[in-house]
Amino acid sequence: MPTRIWVIDDEAAIGNLFCESLIGEGFAPERIGGAEALRRLDVGRKLPSCIITDIKMPGVDGNAILRRIKALGAIMPVVVVTAYRDSIAEDVRDVPSVMLDKPMPSLSILTDGVRTALNGSHVETVWWTSPKIGAAVLAILTLLAGALAAWLKSR
Repeated sequence: MPTRIWVIDDEAAIGNLFCESLIGEGFAPERIGGAEALRRLDVGRKLPSCIITDIKMPGVDGNAILRRIKALGAIMPVVVVTAYRDSIAEDVRDVPSVMLDKPMPSLSILTDGVRTALNGSHVETVWWTSPKIGAAVLAILTLLAGALAAWLKSR
């Protein structure tokens, strides 16, 4: 039976894209809203193996979901995918297993993040979204790789 995952994001296009990507990797995602997630957490039946949530959403936001998970003492892998990392409330920063920044350069980062969370690891990943910063980092890494290759060749 595929691993059940809730995808909580107020942007339907993003939530649907995440679900499609997860289905392609053999998971069983379900896109639900924040209020529905709280209701289901309170009922406590048929909980997913993992939750993916945004933080800044109208109505019930990701912080409310993280607080509920923490209050219930639920040990559940949680992947936070947000463009507003600074909006994660201090009292729930220990709840997410994996934190990913939006936008992501590839959806494989999401599926890798889910697998990491399901394996019990905790990871924070920051992606450079600015083309200028990304180009500068790439240039530096290219120079370092060249220098390392030359050094190894000379040995």
